[in-house]
Amino acid sequence: MPSRLPSATSSSTSRAHGVDRKARREVWLADPRISRDHTFVYPDNRGFSGKCLPKDVSAILRSSAEHGFAPPLLKAVMDINEAHRADDPTYAPYRRKGKCHGRS
Repeated sequence: MPSRLPSATSSSTSRAHGVDRKARREVWLADPRISRDHTFVYPDNRGFSGKCLPKDVSAILRSSAEHGFAPPLLKAVMDINEAHRADDPTYAPYRRKGKCHGRS
């Protein structure tokens, strides 16, 4: 599943500012590094999940804490995502759920 947290947050921000989300999305997609599927916003399925990103962000937060640093932006990203995914029984960001990019 693509990482949609930036798109979901951007959708809410666009709405709050009275900006057309679809027009803003097309401007964002003018950057060739951004894939169209990473800009989808599903009202009933917000946030990100999958095998790698939640686990990797959690690991970065845990490792940073072990080294005396708490990255505030990553912490906020996970807090927001966990609020979006609260009702998803398959969302388990702290547990490895299979292979990520060919690694076991």
